[in-house]
Amino acid sequence: MPTTTSYLSAPLPPPLTDVDTILLVGASIENGMANGFLAAGLDYVQVGHGLSDIVAVQYYGFSGMDPDGIYAKWTTIVKPALAARSDGGAGVLILSMPTGNAVTALVPYANANPTTLAQKKATLDLLNAEMKAQCGEDHVLIFDNTFRLYGSPATTCLTNQNMGAKPFNEEWIDPLSHITPWNFYCRSYGYPYPIAYNWYTKVLIDSTHYNALGYQLLFKYWLDVAAAMIKGTPPPYIALKENPISDQVPKAGRALIVYRPTATVTRSSTHLIANARGSTAPGTVLPEAPYLSPWEGHDPVLGLATRPALSGTTTQTGMGTGNNSHSLLNDTFRGAYTFTSSLTFVVLEEIINLQPFQQFRYRVLCCRKVTAGQTRLQEFSNDGVNVSGVIDSACVTGSIPKIYVGFGTADAAGKATIWFRCAAGNSSGAFANAIEINPLPL
Repeated sequence: MPTTTSYLSAPLPPPLTDVDTILLVGASIENGMANGFLAAGLDYVQVGHGLSDIVAVQYYGFSGMDPDGIYAKWTTIVKPALAARSDGGAGVLILSMPTGNAVTALVPYANANPTTLAQKKATLDLLNAEMKAQCGEDHVLIFDNTFRLYGSPATTCLTNQNMGAKPFNEEWIDPLSHITPWNFYCRSYGYPYPIAYNWYTKVLIDSTHYNALGYQLLFKYWLDVAAAMIKGTPPPYIALKENPISDQVPKAGRALIVYRPTATVTRSSTHLIANARGSTAPGTVLPEAPYLSPWEGHDPVLGLATRPALSGTTTQTGMGTGNNSHSLLNDTFRGAYTFTSSLTFVVLEEIINLQPFQQFRYRVLCCRKVTAGQTRLQEFSNDGVNVSGVIDSACVTGSIPKIYVGFGTADAAGKATIWFRCAAGNSSGAFANAIEINPLPL
């Protein structure tokens, strides 16, 4: 189960027992989080949070629109869709960040036209009221705006937060949270602002928008907030760094990598906590992924260095045993793999951005479909010379795949390499479907 830390200024509200759908409504940020990743979001809620009654995660993202535009789309598109449900929308939990483009147009708050500020605020209040009238008083959460680095790459909005989204959150969003159960320290439960504030060099591609890693972190956070509301548990809390400009080195947390046909490391379309690594372009070099999405929390973690691409496939079928857990043994991880036919060691992964001399455990899912009686012995190494362990990746239909468990130590630069190869007598290949990297405490 995902873990969160929270600091509340009021007693916890009761669970929401009548929600079956989580709906994101907003602009380009909602688009970037959810477009193409709804299956991953639903899996995360159902399995990661144990909310089996949630049957859908949906979104409406109206890129470029401010509260006026989003209110118009609410009236003509979203509200009618909710009204068409058999319950009229009563089973929907709305998470919305509708004011981002107004912030962009009006910053800094202190210099904005008071009439325009009042009009945008009035539209936001109207949108919030109509959403609640449609879905229920406790079924709507307006999120604080994300951090925006206006003037990027200049860091003015870091050294003086009043030049960015902060005062808009304080004047527009936070007052709405005061009249709901969904507030802590007088802020909305939905407070994604620290993600980009803390890691602006790692997650932003411009002043406002995110790379794949950033959107993965945001979507995870959004759904953690939703789960907290539904379960009646503390919301996720991310502290602001005291000085993010001098602290852009993420912690070395646990990460999950699955092998898929992609040219870079990106988001998994089926598992929100997984990072997808390319595996189907031998003869090329896969680019570095300096930081990955974490298994737990909302901070970037260790990364993967460049390496020669290995062969791979996504056509292995019939290997499921009914496992949908958030673990290496999840059925969907078994259908794809990367492999080598080499009898000499080749690089499976070079891990980067560990702490100097930090030890870590790694677990590799090794699953190659075979007929009964066949073997696929393969060896692992931490230095490319000495064998650290061996495993048989052969797996017949209906059996549980094997997981290789190894331990390594980073060098002075925080790097470590995992190698693998075919064992003597194995001419079919050495296989890896997914790998979990777990740095150990220093």
